Amino acid sequence: MSALNEAGIEEDLSIVKDTKWSRKQCYKSTLEILDSGDPPTAIFAASDLMGLVAINAIYEKGLSVPDDIAVIGVSNIEMAKYSNPPLSTIDVPKKEMGVAAAEQLLYRLKGSDSPPRTIILPTNLIVRESTEKKSSKI
Repeated sequence: MSALNEAGIEEDLSIVKDTKWSRKQCYKSTLEILDSGDPPTAIFAASDLMGLVAINAIYEKGLSVPDDIAVIGVSNIEMAKYSNPPLSTIDVPKKEMGVAAAEQLLYRLKGSDSPPRTIILPTNLIVRESTEKKSSKI
């Protein structure tokens, strides 16, 4: 939402779909968005797997990724770079997240009653062909 605000784009929660991490629900929700009469120019999926499912639904509707709709996921799973087109993603530090979570759990198990902490770990945007339109040759 902050990125939308910074870009001067009005928030529209009607296009936000909670697919409950279900591939079937993600596919169905993507088709609903595409059939809405005002399809988006981009889809931000909460995971790479959901992004791959969205790409499949987009192709089923005869649309092109990224020419009609750009798609990006989160997590940088191995298969994301082998999809067609390769999926842009946000690489999250999985190992560091696990270490931070384990440390917090150990503090709690040892009786620490300190308030919950916010831990911010760096992420990395990996731009692949699912968000970059191919330049035309003249």
